[in-house]
Amino acid sequence: MERRLEKVRNIKTYLDILDQHRDEMALALMSDPGLSKTSQCKQWCEEHGRQYFEFITSQRMPSEISGMAMPDADTKRMKIYDFDYLLDMKDGDVLAFDEFTNGNIMTLNACLTLIQERNMMSGRKLPSILIVAMGNPQGKCDMLPQTKQRFLWLNVKFDEDTWCEWVKKELNVVPTQKLINIIKKTYRSGFGIQDYNYMTARTVTNLLKLAKTVNSSNAIWRNMYGVDQDLIDELYASINNNQNDLEDLELLKYGLCTILQSLTHELNADINSLNRMRAWIQECKTMSDIKKTLKNIEESSNPPDTKTLFLERIKSDATENIADMNKLVKALTHVSKLGGYSLSSIVDLRSAIKNRVPNEGTQELLKNCLNGKYNDVGLRLYSYVIAKGILDKPEKQEVSEDA
Repeated sequence: MERRLEKVRNIKTYLDILDQHRDEMALALMSDPGLSKTSQCKQWCEEHGRQYFEFITSQRMPSEISGMAMPDADTKRMKIYDFDYLLDMKDGDVLAFDEFTNGNIMTLNACLTLIQERNMMSGRKLPSILIVAMGNPQGKCDMLPQTKQRFLWLNVKFDEDTWCEWVKKELNVVPTQKLINIIKKTYRSGFGIQDYNYMTARTVTNLLKLAKTVNSSNAIWRNMYGVDQDLIDELYASINNNQNDLEDLELLKYGLCTILQSLTHELNADINSLNRMRAWIQECKTMSDIKKTLKNIEESSNPPDTKTLFLERIKSDATENIADMNKLVKALTHVSKLGGYSLSSIVDLRSAIKNRVPNEGTQELLKNCLNGKYNDVGLRLYSYVIAKGILDKPEKQEVSEDA
């Protein structure tokens, strides 16, 4: 049987695991530049109520980790004084050696006793802290084997789901797949010494921030290394993508939950399982979450009859019905902006679309619109979607198609 490996989605997952062994192990995170190793470590500390102590190895002297020898006035001998940041740490805090692969060899050697023995040079014992090193394979330092042996080294790769979720949360932007592929291409191609703006996740994030403040014709784009028109188009498409994506997501969730609701009357459906699946769907924040949730439902321990009913329903006509529901809701939004219709008529028609189309399709609803069940707004919606070719005309109906 093929062994399935669980995907570690982000650095915080690594930290959760190694935190359980923080007194015996130190973690080293290696990746290409721009994968937010530092920011994810800081976020993890915030989420767990820990302090983050940063030691940028490439900028520090050996004495800043090993301590400073100073004469003691009482003993007339030299005494080692530890640096204050080491004395301020408490159990559970994180000591992060950033830019570790760019540190000079003497500074790295000064870290050895601290990391392995968990003792400061003064003899004072470190608290129970999590030690993390971070670096890039492009670093210039040739580490000695004994330095490497102090850590468990992990290879961190670009994870598009993690990045997209972060960008959505922090920038309210939904990246296009083409923009994601530009980042992937950068990590596949490597980092040429002649390049300047490497299109890493960090760089593209900064470009998205910039695109939200200037228009696409601004002269800054023409003078920026590595930025062509295709990239500019994808930056602005991602920014504009958000509103439509959110609307489609909410309608899709509503449609799936409507299908679940219809299954409550099926003979073999388990109510508790249906409620559990509904809760999973309602928690989804992105289209990617929907795909994962449906996969989880398929692999879950929910009663086979119940999940099979649901999965078979959405694999049949229901998927097309939900897409048609999205089209009708958007068309109704357009029609209602034209004015002249009562709010109650619009609300009734919108409710009918969302409650009936996922399970019944569009035929009956369009016939009801044509027959005047939903007043003038229904007639207008019917004319609009047929004239624009958004949906097909109901079968066996001969009507005027004046929009």
